[in-house]
Amino acid sequence: MELGWPLPKRKDLIQKLNQEPLKLVHTVYFQGQRQDLAMRRVPIGLPKYRLDNGRTRSAQAAYLSRHSDLPESLFQRDSESDVAQRAQHEILKSMLGTGEKDLMRYFRTREQMQPFILTDLGFVLNGNRRLCALREIIEQDEVGQHKKRFEHVDIVILPPADQHDLDKLEAIYQLTEDIKAPYSWTARAYMLRARRNEDDFDEQELSAIYQLPVSEVSDLLIADRSPLR
Repeated sequence: MELGWPLPKRKDLIQKLNQEPLKLVHTVYFQGQRQDLAMRRVPIGLPKYRLDNGRTRSAQAAYLSRHSDLPESLFQRDSESDVAQRAQHEILKSMLGTGEKDLMRYFRTREQMQPFILTDLGFVLNGNRRLCALREIIEQDEVGQHKKRFEHVDIVILPPADQHDLDKLEAIYQLTEDIKAPYSWTARAYMLRARRNEDDFDEQELSAIYQLPVSEVSDLLIADRSPLR
């Protein structure tokens, strides 16, 4: 399974895609304004998972506690790392849901309706779990009926942006999309503390971004005692 092209190869194709005529667009509210981003088709192996993903921060810590042979900085040191990307895939695979929220079951009978949102370097800001589900469907497809459907996927590419802008957009998508599983309180607390410590968001900013009362943000920050790796 290909979990992301090398950076030079990704950048080369992204540059070429950005020069192609605009046909279909997907609108996002980003960097303080509405932006119409061109929808493109790319091989499913191109995107890399975004390791700095709010939903998976606490799961990453748990993963490292179970794999003491891996460095504690695995998910912060190198987003291009094949080992880190494989670990992230396994984490996302464990979050694909069951029953009506089972993403693999969902996409076995449905097409991709929303594009994956990629950063300008080809990391998935929105759609990491869905991408994992499609890759697993292809991997488990013995007769090839799903490979043809999902060997290319729809994406849009964000303009260059800083971490604050990316975090804000991630929050908007992860808290509003209907096929996403809800955050556990531990995952939410871990995510909030990471954003406060690493990105200098204060409690008022976190409240606005994640649509939570300031009092709840404060309680979650106090409740979370997980060590940040």
